[in-house]
Amino acid sequence: MSRQLFSFLCLLCFVMSNAQIKGTIIDSETKQPIPLVNIWVVGDDTGTTANEQGNFELKETDDSKTLLFSAVGYGDVSIKIIDLKSTVIMSPKAIELNEVVIRQKKEKIFRTINALEDEEETYFASSTTVKPRMIARLIPNRSEYDGTPFIKDVTFITVSRSPDSKFNLRLYSVAEDGSPGELLYDKNLICTVKKNKRISTIDLSSYNLKMPEKGFFVAIEWLIIDSNRFDLVSLKYGKALDRKDKHYNIYYDPPFKCAYTDKAGAQWLYEKGAWSNRQNKHNNKYYNFFAEVTLSD
Repeated sequence: MSRQLFSFLCLLCFVMSNAQIKGTIIDSETKQPIPLVNIWVVGDDTGTTANEQGNFELKETDDSKTLLFSAVGYGDVSIKIIDLKSTVIMSPKAIELNEVVIRQKKEKIFRTINALEDEEETYFASSTTVKPRMIARLIPNRSEYDGTPFIKDVTFITVSRSPDSKFNLRLYSVAEDGSPGELLYDKNLICTVKKNKRISTIDLSSYNLKMPEKGFFVAIEWLIIDSNRFDLVSLKYGKALDRKDKHYNIYYDPPFKCAYTDKAGAQWLYEKGAWSNRQNKHNNKYYNFFAEVTLSD
């Protein structure tokens, strides 16, 4: 092998090892870009989110890994990195909205579940490092809710450091194993929260969603986009840390106020492309994020 050829191959390997995976996600029917799609490297603690134009970049050099693309209203797409093209096509998915009732709501009687003032505050949860994630909280159904079967709204408390941070709200049914099951609606609910401490209420009344028999999950989906990024630069010996320092932290807003719960299984975590029931425990109680739900007749 000539020295020139050897040098070229070394340079090529260097470029490939430092290359970014880039692509655009489009709708199979409309051929239009799909914005804010979360992308997970299956089995790894990494991933990213497509921007408003459906474009994404991800640093991943292991061709054997699989990427999982997930968006409300579309079927999940799994593609091995070695087979990835510059365009990722996602097809609309018909969701069986069997819990949607089309009739005139009265909205004269209201019921509050998990009232914010009744929750015991513990800490704030956000997405750390460059990875998308979801946390889902179970809202169980009870017989006393029969007179107020419709999901009117959901309220959170956030303390965002970014001016206009965004997250996606997902609502799931309860699967046979107790995990989040099927989505209850077929559209993204991209929510924007302002900077500093806020009480954010998301109105769901127009969806005519009825409380499923087993209850439902309220899920927060963090988005790995520039407008959500918050660099927490700790000070060391009075100087700002370099980005390469291990104490230099990157977070993605918004953080959500959390509370304690007595019941294990009330909260599920979606990471690495799968749901898990991994929960932190403190003083014999479990961490859970605030989610006040209003029901109506």
